[in-house]
Amino acid sequence: MWFRYGAITGIVFLCLWNANSLLTGKIETMFVAREISEDYLLYRDFIGQQENYFRVLSVPVPSKWMTYTNRHPKVSLVDLVRGPWDTFSLPKMGGHPDKDERKWLSPLEQNFSDTLLDISAIGYVVVPRDDPQNADDFFKDFGKRDVFIRLLDSFSYLERIDIGTKDLVVYRNSGSRPHIYITFEEENLYEHISFEAVSFSFLSPSEYRVVIPREYFLTKDEDMFYIHFAEKYHPGWKVHKGDFSWWRALFDTSYFLDDAFHYENVAGLNSFKLPKNLMEEESFSEITIFFRPQAYLYLGLLLSGFIFALCLGYIFFLLCTFFWRKRQKA
Repeated sequence: MWFRYGAITGIVFLCLWNANSLLTGKIETMFVAREISEDYLLYRDFIGQQENYFRVLSVPVPSKWMTYTNRHPKVSLVDLVRGPWDTFSLPKMGGHPDKDERKWLSPLEQNFSDTLLDISAIGYVVVPRDDPQNADDFFKDFGKRDVFIRLLDSFSYLERIDIGTKDLVVYRNSGSRPHIYITFEEENLYEHISFEAVSFSFLSPSEYRVVIPREYFLTKDEDMFYIHFAEKYHPGWKVHKGDFSWWRALFDTSYFLDDAFHYENVAGLNSFKLPKNLMEEESFSEITIFFRPQAYLYLGLLLSGFIFALCLGYIFFLLCTFFWRKRQKA
């Protein structure tokens, strides 16, 4: 009996000992109260009141408190430098440690940086607060905040604006391109290519319906045109002309335009190089940009719903059978 009580006491003691860090607050993370700064509330209101599409570039990375939406997504400079912008960064020029402000900002201090931000649809550049009290102290990994701000202040194509925040710093890039637009030349970083905005409907994050008026092409002699879509490049993005059905997209191998028309542009986003004669058949052409893997998710939801309905039907059948037999015995 004494052994049993001793074992129970030992188990309770170990549980209390393991909970010590929770009780004292040393475990931190979700067990410590956090407070969102007034700066991020002001930033949320400033971003939310704008109707046009743009991406927000966070230097070096976004704060966990920063608002973002499908219309105003946030982008991490560190992720871009480690990804599609790696060819523009200092590590390609000899190697620099991670805790180096010039390494991360090097794509923004080139003679083409203004164009790079424009075709990347980056409307604002934001330097978050240094907030270790709320577990938002990422500057210790990437460099000093005041150095980032000093360098950004020196870039003439960025305009530092006051949105009422105390510590959060915001810059405007006035030449930001729309979410979807067309050009008649392939974009590059060293010249300004004129563009035409197009009307489109946002149906879901995986489906956009684009209407391109035929008059855009009447005065153009080029055989090809380009649709630029400011989302991170992925081969799953496809283009279909005319009425769209995700169901047909699953089984018709020729439903989308050939993958040869789709490429990753210089900003790491999606572009489609299409023949001009696609547009010459009607007064306007409707094009759907669709993320094809989403069709498999839709199919999975249908199958899951069908199986769930079968299970409910079977349970209902068993219950009816049970009560019928019980009634027969009575």
